[in-house]
Amino acid sequence: MKLLKYFLVSFLLSSLLYAQADNAGTNENYNSAFSLDALSYKSKDTTASRVDIFVQIPYSNIQFLKNDNRYKAEYEINITIFDSTKDNTLWNEVWEEEVFADNYEQTLSYKNFNLSLKSTSLEPDNYVLRCIIEDLNSRKNASQEFQLHVKSFNDTLSLSSILLIKKIKETPQGDKIIPNIPHTVRALNEELPFYYEIYSREKRQVNVIYEIEDKSGEKDFSDTLQIELKKGTNKITEKLEYPSLTFGEYDLVISICDSMNTIMDKVGKPFYAKVKGTPRTVTDLDDAIDQMIYIADSDEIKKIKNADTYVEKLQKYIGFWASKDPSPDSPCNEVMSEYYRRINYAVKNFSIHKEDGWRTDMGMVYVTLGQPDNIERHPFNMSSKPYEVWSYTNIGRTFLFVDYTGFGDYRLVNNNSQDWNRYRY
Repeated sequence: MKLLKYFLVSFLLSSLLYAQADNAGTNENYNSAFSLDALSYKSKDTTASRVDIFVQIPYSNIQFLKNDNRYKAEYEINITIFDSTKDNTLWNEVWEEEVFADNYEQTLSYKNFNLSLKSTSLEPDNYVLRCIIEDLNSRKNASQEFQLHVKSFNDTLSLSSILLIKKIKETPQGDKIIPNIPHTVRALNEELPFYYEIYSREKRQVNVIYEIEDKSGEKDFSDTLQIELKKGTNKITEKLEYPSLTFGEYDLVISICDSMNTIMDKVGKPFYAKVKGTPRTVTDLDDAIDQMIYIADSDEIKKIKNADTYVEKLQKYIGFWASKDPSPDSPCNEVMSEYYRRINYAVKNFSIHKEDGWRTDMGMVYVTLGQPDNIERHPFNMSSKPYEVWSYTNIGRTFLFVDYTGFGDYRLVNNNSQDWNRYRY
């Protein structure tokens, strides 16, 4: 068993270059190369709201070329807003960005990034926003698309969208907010900074409720503050000192109440608390531990699960993956990232009925060996059940999957695959 696990780690390492080369220009991997956010604010136009659109891309995800004594990167941003059915284009903006770095090390940094901001006006409604980025040096491109809700603002008392803050930088012109566009905070940290606006028709005192909810809707934090408002726009910069959040998905929720304690408006902001080096797709520790069955021995998994506290369990989990990290000095654990990329792919593509994709036979083979070199699909053969043949030429193995039920539940059937059953529950 240990030999098989060693083989899997070695295969993950050897396949990283191929996976990165194959997927670098596709949405699946390159989407994570940039972050996108859109926020609604009240405008002077009574029929429309101001929409601020942020696009952030780290230096490490764009290609720099030597330019005299510096390095230069260029990329194009194309943002389109459609109506909710995508039948009509309502707004489009295309522009180019130039980024300069003083030395080669800066070009590889994931901490340095370029931030772009465009604003437009839209009537309160639901829209679809699409952003396409093309690296003008490498010609790689990526796109993101999401549902955009432009909120309305009442005349009495209302809230803008929430902008998460990475840090506040002091400048000669005053404090400058550096936004947190990826919506990512460090797990177990003790603060969450953010910015929002309150619009009031008159000077008044209000109660503002701050809450943090986990993905199940349970409240992990709640606090109420009294705030004195002036008439018009009130710009609020706040920092919550909250109980140490474990890694996973959360929502910051702000509610504003009038003097009768009636909620007048409510806004939310999703964010992700992460552990350094942990992939963004990992959002639940217990699920992530269960998903380790193809790389960890049952005793290793049991040792992690039997930790006395959540923090100890998390430390053991991180320690396991640190032992597999081929480059401990880099911010990314390549083996861990590739492993959970495959888990995520399996969930999206091989889930059947109530069975998670990574638990299926196809998921098991895909997570362990990655993308097949060749796939033969036979979904409509008259003389046989639907089946697929996956071939891995680099290791000389072929896997036959048959759908006995006709509902997409493909099972591994070839006799030379008994070793794979040792990875299954």
